[in-house]
Amino acid sequence: MVHFVCGPLWFLNADLIIEFISLLIALLIGLFSHRASKFTSERKYFYFAMAFYLIAASFGIKMLATWLSCSQFKQVVFQSITIIQYNLNSVQTIYALGSFLHRFFMLTGLLILTTLCLKIRTNKTRLLLLFFIFISTWFSRETYFIFHLIAAFLLLYISLSFYANHYRKQTKNSFLVALAFALMFISQLIFIFVLLDPTLYVAGVIVQLLGFLSLLLTYLLIGKK
Repeated sequence: MVHFVCGPLWFLNADLIIEFISLLIALLIGLFSHRASKFTSERKYFYFAMAFYLIAASFGIKMLATWLSCSQFKQVVFQSITIIQYNLNSVQTIYALGSFLHRFFMLTGLLILTTLCLKIRTNKTRLLLLFFIFISTWFSRETYFIFHLIAAFLLLYISLSFYANHYRKQTKNSFLVALAFALMFISQLIFIFVLLDPTLYVAGVIVQLLGFLSLLLTYLLIGKK
């Protein structure tokens, strides 16, 4: 059986809208970073762009998988949270693949950001970390829990790195970036406990959105300069 955790049914449409907003923000940050890489010739901006392109793609895939799974398959309600269940066959495997791609793209994007923060420059190390990401998202029996646990772990490193950067610079932009990733880290911690309290799914989505809005505000402030 494959499970898609979609949150409360009443929140489904809002969830899709919020994820679309997050997708647009991630894509905007990716485009901005890509443009910066061309003007400065610094590789870090190229990798930053690739990370956010992958995150944007992850949101797009998740939106499609959520809409398909939550609108077409058997719904099992557990304490007001909707868990979609179906037997795998040649057609329905597409939805399981969508779930895997969402998690793999998201974690790969976060992994790229982590390697930038930790200043990991060797491709061998990057490929090794990417291999562990693939193994953990494809072969784990508890993919939902493992995904959010790894995402939280990566975001913790990213948050600490940007907090250290803000401590050195003490600017509004550095604060907003540090706040953005701290909120994303908190959202992943919230998602881990969704099956214990369904309302946490809504809280996690909102906190994650606040993180992306903080990044958007940073982008707008930089754009004014």
